[in-house]
Amino acid sequence: MFNKLAEKVMGKGIEECVLRVHATRNKLYELIDKVKVREAQINNTANKDKDQVFQKIQKEINDVRVQYAVAKASLEKAKADQAGLISLVGLLTVSMQAGRDTKELESVISMAICGNPNELVCQEERKEKSEAAGSQGKENGMESGVFNILEIRDSSPGTIRAWCDGEDGSKSAIFVKNGMRQKVIQAQELGKKIFVKYRQGDKGLIAYGVDIVG
Repeated sequence: MFNKLAEKVMGKGIEECVLRVHATRNKLYELIDKVKVREAQINNTANKDKDQVFQKIQKEINDVRVQYAVAKASLEKAKADQAGLISLVGLLTVSMQAGRDTKELESVISMAICGNPNELVCQEERKEKSEAAGSQGKENGMESGVFNILEIRDSSPGTIRAWCDGEDGSKSAIFVKNGMRQKVIQAQELGKKIFVKYRQGDKGLIAYGVDIVG
């Protein structure tokens, strides 16, 4: 899903539309030059209707004009879709940072990308269930610690990465999602530490519980 989102935002498909516009436009110009040459060869306006070569070229011109118009319309639509999606993603980012409910906005983005308003939401729910299932029997592999927040950045939609100092002086990247994000942001604003229950992930620590210390 997020791969599709990235492709759309980066304008996948627009390049193909541009090439189609150029190809049909060049073809149209070639045919117009060709029909002018044939018209000069006939040298009689009355003979145009009877000349099969002239009529064939004229028909091709009409067909290519339609193709050219369709190609231009497709390009404009692709550009408009990309601009609209970029605006939606920007709004989604702002809403997430503000801790607002984004399910409705995610549904709109999902609909724009793949025609399924539930794809983004369902994917998030599947991920949460998978993580919850993996965290059953938490004593097995679950760790905890107190951390000082150095920096917070967006990692992916719905997730932030908190770069932190541990009590032993080691630095760690802690990935925090959903409602826990607001606690981390609030702790940084207040200059307080956080107590985190976590598991080791491939790129850092995955938070399963966050509390503000003090």
